[in-house]
Amino acid sequence: MSDTKRSYLYILIFGLFLLGLGFGYNIAIIKSLYYNTVATVSKPLVLVPAVLCAFIFLKSGYYWLIMIICALGDAFAYHFLAGKTVYSFGPLAMTAFAFLVIVYFLNFARAIIKD
Repeated sequence: MSDTKRSYLYILIFGLFLLGLGFGYNIAIIKSLYYNTVATVSKPLVLVPAVLCAFIFLKSGYYWLIMIICALGDAFAYHFLAGKTVYSFGPLAMTAFAFLVIVYFLNFARAIIKD
């Protein structure tokens, strides 16, 4: 097992542990983040840019920094195109998190297929 695949697997296990902890102890912020992520991942204004950015910047040196910048830009564009006025960073962060979840799973699938 390669180091990349192992790292992605550890992140997945940690995320599932936090998700289980959040639902087990009824932690509102984890449950809210989960429900918002599930609802946002399937929206084309988030899904398509995430896939494009994940593959366009694949060979860049600062990949995850670029993905965070793309995620925040896409979150702002998503809320702007929806006609929403954003008064706090919370909605932008939740949409950016959904963007990064898509990129994470694409890279995890690529690491599995690559080996």
